[in-house]
Amino acid sequence: MLSLVYRMLNVKENEKGRVALMLGHGFFMGIFFATYVGTAETLFLNVLGDNYINQGIFVAGVLGVMTTGMFSFLQSRISYSKLTIINLVVIFLITCTFYYL
Repeated sequence: MLSLVYRMLNVKENEKGRVALMLGHGFFMGIFFATYVGTAETLFLNVLGDNYINQGIFVAGVLGVMTTGMFSFLQSRISYSKLTIINLVVIFLITCTFYYL
């Protein structure tokens, strides 16, 4: 089955390992994103109800655009490994803070 995917993507022999890792990464990121978003929206509705859903979606979109812009800006100034570690630490701290509050 994987060979069919390789042929469809026109993958060269020396690229198969990297392509498999990228496909696996995309698959698991998709699963993570689907479960995370579903859980976050369910928690939002359980805590705040459907009264604030419009504002919540709008604020989430604005914050998503802002953080993506900030990440792109910093990506050219900081090495990727350091930026990724900083990103994970910040997300962890924000999540812990929200959980505590």
